[in-house]
Amino acid sequence: MKSLTCFRKDGEPKTVYSTQAAAQEAAKYVSQENDKSFSAYQCNTCNEWHICPSDKQTPNRPCSHCTGGDGKPKSLYETYDGAKRRANIIYHERGIRLDVYECRYSSGFHLTKG
Repeated sequence: MKSLTCFRKDGEPKTVYSTQAAAQEAAKYVSQENDKSFSAYQCNTCNEWHICPSDKQTPNRPCSHCTGGDGKPKSLYETYDGAKRRANIIYHERGIRLDVYECRYSSGFHLTKG
């Protein structure tokens, strides 16, 4: 099934998997077919399961205290390195430079335009 809310970088809707097991199985299959590692993750936007290249996976969850300029909860990254990796991915994909800072309310890190 294709997502109505989540899209790949090329604008195509992401495939939705209803369970973690289904997404993990798909990630395993796609990894074998593409000779590249893929991982399953639960999406913060639609709460469904998607897959992505493992080198682009940056575990995060919505922060229960902080919001962005759009009023939505900011992503809270578990580690500084994970947040920095996401900032580098965004820079390479969209040309937007982001800085990492520690959340003062929760255990984790956020991104900011500086």
